[in-house]
Amino acid sequence: MLPNMKKWLLIFTVAVLAAGSYFIFSAPSSVQKVIAIQAKVTAANRCFMDTSAWRRWWPAGSGYRIDSLFYNEVRFRLNTDMDKPMSLRIAQLNTDSVLLGWEGNLSRRGQVEMDSVLEAFRSFVGVAKNIYGVNFQRTMSNDSTLITIIRMEAVYPSTDYIYEKIDSLQAYAAANHARVINYPMLNVTQEATGLYRVMIALSLDKTLAGNDRIIIKRFVPWKMIEGEVLGGVRDVQRAMKQLYRFRDDYRLSIMALPFQSLVTDRRQERDSTKWVTKVLAPIS
Repeated sequence: MLPNMKKWLLIFTVAVLAAGSYFIFSAPSSVQKVIAIQAKVTAANRCFMDTSAWRRWWPAGSGYRIDSLFYNEVRFRLNTDMDKPMSLRIAQLNTDSVLLGWEGNLSRRGQVEMDSVLEAFRSFVGVAKNIYGVNFQRTMSNDSTLITIIRMEAVYPSTDYIYEKIDSLQAYAAANHARVINYPMLNVTQEATGLYRVMIALSLDKTLAGNDRIIIKRFVPWKMIEGEVLGGVRDVQRAMKQLYRFRDDYRLSIMALPFQSLVTDRRQERDSTKWVTKVLAPIS
């Protein structure tokens, strides 16, 4: 990069920070410190405004009492400076970062506490698992040929029901000299009628013909959102909801049905707290 370009980039960055700080954090009391945090704006705002969950990131040993909440501001008092009202403010810097600052007239000890609060929030929102409960990543899928069974059922499918269908698919693959190359896939969607649409699939190393029970699906390699979950059906359902939240925060488009990848054979491990499941969604 040319020296002049570097200079103008530095000037622009400083100007954006200064303008953001002035516009958002201007108030009667003086702003003591503002930091930039790299995080999706919607995710950072959720963590900031959910004061009931501040304990998840607030530094240990530092107490506070909430006074009031506003659109982008929380007013409160530190236990160490209970007679000194103060506030934390958050503002968007760009689509991938926010400004966070504190203002008030605190003792030296209170100032040190608040500086540590800013850093604690920055560290917390920088880790996807802290925000979503799942460490979502973007990956690539190489599954190109699927054999699939789709059924409509009145109740959520049991473990035995799911593996009965998996066994049927595996038998069909073996009879046609095809090799299964990944974990079984499962999607369960409750329709408006109350019925459950159950899709179970296996990925194969070759294309087969299919029949009146088994549907063949072909895909090119696609981009994925992927996250690993430990626990039973409810844990997986919560993770799937968070996958959609991750999609919204990152403004992604899901191109096909999200699904579960059943890493643990649930017939062999009946303790659902030990089940490992991946939740995945193809994205554009």
